[in-house]
Amino acid sequence: MKTRFVLWIAVAVLSFASCEKSPYEEEIEENTEQGGGNASDNNDSDEETEWEDTDYDGDTPYEDPNITDGNDNNGDGYKTGDELNVTQFINAANLPGVYVTGYIVAACAQNKNNAEFTAPFTYSSAVLLADDPSERNVEKTISIQLKSGSKIRDAVNLDEHPENHGKRLRVFGYRTTYLGLKGIKDIGANNWELLD
Repeated sequence: MKTRFVLWIAVAVLSFASCEKSPYEEEIEENTEQGGGNASDNNDSDEETEWEDTDYDGDTPYEDPNITDGNDNNGDGYKTGDELNVTQFINAANLPGVYVTGYIVAACAQNKNNAEFTAPFTYSSAVLLADDPSERNVEKTISIQLKSGSKIRDAVNLDEHPENHGKRLRVFGYRTTYLGLKGIKDIGANNWELLD
């Protein structure tokens, strides 16, 4: 019977001792009540976070108003949708999507060394634009891709439409390197206009 009594007292003492909080647990509880604590302590809390204080809907990418994106503006001051001539398009440090207008001065394919500035024109995959309709210096031109099967290729290429030589073309797009020149590729069906 003494053994049972001793066991019962030992269990009772251990039970009461395990109910006490350690100094570490008390510190965590204090920090949580004061809004502190670590992230794992607050994962299930109903308190508002900084994200909940904003109008962030979770579907729209967060945009910091203090950061300017290259698609909105750059060091040259160009914004998406601005109108540029060929020289501006070539010389800009960075560009968002812009319109560029120039004279169709050559047909081209594979690289800039194949530029055809005079008829007969044999290439239909690209045209070169310049600010001057009589330009013959390939380095003062930009390349415009005329993708196979596209509306722009059907209407603009010099192989089938030599009458377009010297006409102005307006194209919207993003600057890239094409045929060894600065240019525009992958032009949308409604992102170009033959002006003259």
